[in-house]
Amino acid sequence: MDMDKNALKSERRPRKTFDRKAWKKKHTQTVEDLKNGLLKEVDNYTQSPEKVVEMLDFMDKFHNYSSRNAMMIQMQRPGATAVGSFAKFKSMGYKVNRGEKGIKIFVPTKATVFYRKNKDGNKELANLKTATKDEKQKIEAGNIETYQKTFYKIGTVFDAPQTNMPKEKYPELYPNRHQDFNMKNPGQIDSLENGLRSVANDMKMPVITYDPFNADIRDKYKDPQNAKGYFNRATNEIVLNGYNTPTENVSVLAHELGHAQLHNSQKQEKGLPRELKEMQAELTSYLYCSHYGIDVKQETVDYIANWTSNGQKFNELPSGVKGQILTHVGSATKTLTNSTDKLLEKEQEKLGQIVKENFLDTPEHSQWYVQKEKMEQEVTDNETNGTNFKTELTALRKIEKSMTIDTVRNLDDAFNKTQCWTADGNYSKLTDNLQNEIEKNQEKSKLLDDKEVQTSKPHVATVNSSLTNEKAKEIAIQKGEQELDR
Repeated sequence: MDMDKNALKSERRPRKTFDRKAWKKKHTQTVEDLKNGLLKEVDNYTQSPEKVVEMLDFMDKFHNYSSRNAMMIQMQRPGATAVGSFAKFKSMGYKVNRGEKGIKIFVPTKATVFYRKNKDGNKELANLKTATKDEKQKIEAGNIETYQKTFYKIGTVFDAPQTNMPKEKYPELYPNRHQDFNMKNPGQIDSLENGLRSVANDMKMPVITYDPFNADIRDKYKDPQNAKGYFNRATNEIVLNGYNTPTENVSVLAHELGHAQLHNSQKQEKGLPRELKEMQAELTSYLYCSHYGIDVKQETVDYIANWTSNGQKFNELPSGVKGQILTHVGSATKTLTNSTDKLLEKEQEKLGQIVKENFLDTPEHSQWYVQKEKMEQEVTDNETNGTNFKTELTALRKIEKSMTIDTVRNLDDAFNKTQCWTADGNYSKLTDNLQNEIEKNQEKSKLLDDKEVQTSKPHVATVNSSLTNEKAKEIAIQKGEQELDR
């Protein structure tokens, strides 16, 4: 009877084949929708009153410098916004980062002065502090008149990003504030940066992270200061700000590589005005980040709106030129994603091989791996429609009963290290569901009590251990393979 039910179920759910052309068409349409949707937001871009008030409240904490000092500040550190002295930041509870170069300004200071005669009998201005005993007596008697005069000395101030002020304390409208962008699959961030660095390497374009404590780097490269990075056309190098977050590095690299592909001397876009070049580069970064689930939308809208006067400079172009500009953005993005996808596939194969070679030494491990492969196929077959994982979870729970909970976690961590990026993140959701089920069982069975766990069995892990990347790295090194965490 059960076999008949299974047969009927099989008939009701025929296996689907993956239609690559359909997927490519849908993917292309998705990219177009992303571009068009973003440009509409740029056209309608406005700063919310709440964010403006937040920025004004933040700036109210800092001194309002004279026009001369404001010019000096911008000459030394372009983009500096919230500037204060060492003592000012200390009073706010923050410290200036070690190695930061201060900004020089003129600091007014008042002094009491008087005129005295020099050896030649001519009058000269002197500070009251330098008065002789005889001169002080004459001043007290009113025989020598004193004056208040303002002098200027050189002082040192710092910009807020030069301090340890947490990035969460900056208002949203603060220019180029550092932030951690939301990411669907944080575990792949290193792979994304490596993929972009691979493209830069192919283009003979070194990527340097600016380090103010490294004398060689400090002397050779310009400090990015408030910028998150820049491309040096003279040396064909990309320089990243050392204070960037990992997701910012990915966004900046994609932006600068967009410039490198679209705006070199061989490209026809070389005649475009600066604001449209910046728009192209930022769109390239946006599409790349969106492809891998990094949410940079708000920053992209802000950036493009500020450069293009809310899209006006782009909308003024003939439709043919606009289409060409966006087409080239798509091509540049494809170059970056293709290179990154290849790297991700290699890492997937390598980690999958480690799992096969080191964890399929028992029947239950083999059974687990077979089930994982079935799920992979299910994800692939349903890539265009999504997948309901109830059946797969049921199967996993059955396998779980024959294994220790820590073993399940170990294998799941190891294998999902290679799979978390597939099928629009569905696999990560599956992992979360499975983890919740495992933790529920842990509470019920109390298998994770330190005293009850037996570590003598080779396939049973200790309570706090898991197959971390360090463990995978150790296994790889033992086998003479290349390190995985590049």
